[in-house]
Amino acid sequence: MVWTIILCVLIAYAIVLYRITGKNRDADKLMWAFGSIALAGFIIHMVIFCNTADNIGADIISMVLFSIQYSLEMFIANTIIFKPELEATVSSCPCLYHIFTAIYGAALLTSGFAIFHFLPRRIHNWLWLTTHKEDAKNKISHIFVGINSHALYLAEDIVANPIKDKAGKILETEIIFIDLPDYQDNPQGISVWDIIARFFKVSKETELLDNYVVLKSGKGLSNLKFWLQNEKNKLYILSDSEERNLSLLEQIWENKDCFKCTIYCHAKKEGLVNRYDNITDIQDQIKFIDSSFLAVQYLKKHESDDFLPVKYVDIPEGVDSTGTKRKLAYVSSSFKCAVIGFGETGKEAVKFLYEFGALPSEDNKKVPFQCHIFDANIDKEIGEFGIDLGVLRAPGVEHDEFVLHSCDTRSNAFRETMSKLIPSMNYIIVCLGNDDLNIETAINLAEFAEINERDTTKNFCIAVKQTQISKLNRETIDKANEAFNKCIHTFGMDETIWKRSIISDEEREADARRFFESYTELSKTFLSSLGYPIPTWEERESLIRSLSYEERTKARRQKAQDYSNTYHKTTKRILCQPHKGLSDLIYAKCEGEVHCDVKGKEILEHLAVGEHLRWEASHLMLGYKPTPNKNDRTRDLKKLHNSIRSYYDLSDVTQHFDWLVVKNSLS
Repeated sequence: MVWTIILCVLIAYAIVLYRITGKNRDADKLMWAFGSIALAGFIIHMVIFCNTADNIGADIISMVLFSIQYSLEMFIANTIIFKPELEATVSSCPCLYHIFTAIYGAALLTSGFAIFHFLPRRIHNWLWLTTHKEDAKNKISHIFVGINSHALYLAEDIVANPIKDKAGKILETEIIFIDLPDYQDNPQGISVWDIIARFFKVSKETELLDNYVVLKSGKGLSNLKFWLQNEKNKLYILSDSEERNLSLLEQIWENKDCFKCTIYCHAKKEGLVNRYDNITDIQDQIKFIDSSFLAVQYLKKHESDDFLPVKYVDIPEGVDSTGTKRKLAYVSSSFKCAVIGFGETGKEAVKFLYEFGALPSEDNKKVPFQCHIFDANIDKEIGEFGIDLGVLRAPGVEHDEFVLHSCDTRSNAFRETMSKLIPSMNYIIVCLGNDDLNIETAINLAEFAEINERDTTKNFCIAVKQTQISKLNRETIDKANEAFNKCIHTFGMDETIWKRSIISDEEREADARRFFESYTELSKTFLSSLGYPIPTWEERESLIRSLSYEERTKARRQKAQDYSNTYHKTTKRILCQPHKGLSDLIYAKCEGEVHCDVKGKEILEHLAVGEHLRWEASHLMLGYKPTPNKNDRTRDLKKLHNSIRSYYDLSDVTQHFDWLVVKNSLS
């Protein structure tokens, strides 16, 4: 009867250990189980030693030390029951013997399950890979190399928004994670054929992956060849180290004949990535993800339009020549902004502010623009900014449009400078690379505004970068906004960026394609009359993949403009609210020198000038400079363009392209 009870207890304990080390893989609970059994073993050994103290002549210190030693040895199948001097004491007391046996059995079970939990993962992986090869052909698999918050958010979005076929049927999807070792474990780099060929440490993220397959050991990606040869599958390299991601990508590409799936690599859009983008073989198979770039894209297309510079300037209202009360499509105030932190996000933020802050004045010039950039290491980051925007490579910008400040945000120099500037500031972006410091800086800026009598209810925005916004930080911002008229806005959260539609570029490309196709339809007659080619989206995509570097560069620039125009539609519409009916006044075909019906000429001309200012600003940020030579076929390679000049210095034909963009944006 007693042995039956002991057996049932051990079986129940084994079930508990299985739940801990099975699907949940909870290392903390396993340690608690180990500690509890070790403590029970210590107590039972103390009892045994106390009952035999006279026989072995041990003092209390010796008994404690021996109890600790023997309680731990139980986990490696060693026990005092085999010690002749103690065997008689244990066996002479049935109750003590049964309790000891139960604890000893529990210790062995704990060791066994710990070994199963931490060591033989390669066996588990091998069995899983072997038994699921057919799934590689039938399911769409998403394979994540590296486990972090980016990967977790993306995996959750893939599960929440499954892919459907043309008939609307949900396609089966498999999520596979490969947990990488610490980078310092292998200073020579990680072989593509040996990525999961060792035992890895358990990360906090892996404990959250209850619903996914996690491969922690094995014989490398070669075991995944059936998955990687499926063109429908996706491989994501999303570790926090760009260097590591590119190293893995390079080694994978050396064996590119084995890989047919699409590969997504997390790396910023500079340096090597720019070079890789120009390799035609890579373009369909490798996609680069720049989280800083995506964070700033969020500013351009946020559903509430709270981040657009046009929301923070004065736009006069009046009655137009059609008798409609509306905004008059020009800006009567300057646009002054600041970027706090000139890292990867800061550089993208400067490009955004420069393009979307290029707004038309009443006399159809660019409203005064000035951007102050603060960074403790500004000299290292930017070099000769006025001549060449450092890594931005924008030598064509006006020198006085940017002012550099080399100071820490907690310094007196920063406080004094911002206190002077903030009364005339419209827009501030805080992106210092640390969520808590970003919030601290944003709240300090709001306080500076209040102290220096800046009205935060009008034309004032502080956009603060938050990667992982905690509940405490959220409540901190909410309380600050109660005091400072809701002028603080967060952007760049992982949960908003790491979505399948965004990472795959499906969402942005679909919007850009719609704009391109509707613009092409509007301008078809005009283009034909000029003898200009009218390419389809697919034809231009083929140019992006062509062998000609010049054609690729030009086609990619034109495609980027479709993306920009898609985002800028809202700015144009805000400038002339309500915009309904205005597009009908613009002619699809240029008749002589007439671009539109005389009824809407004044407002629509402001919008056309504004479009040219946006186009010019975007090209300057790309590094383009003006040239008088229109027929230079290599101008995109040299980053030259003959339309970088005043709108009124353009020909009527060139001007009308801006009018057609406006017409398409207001339609």
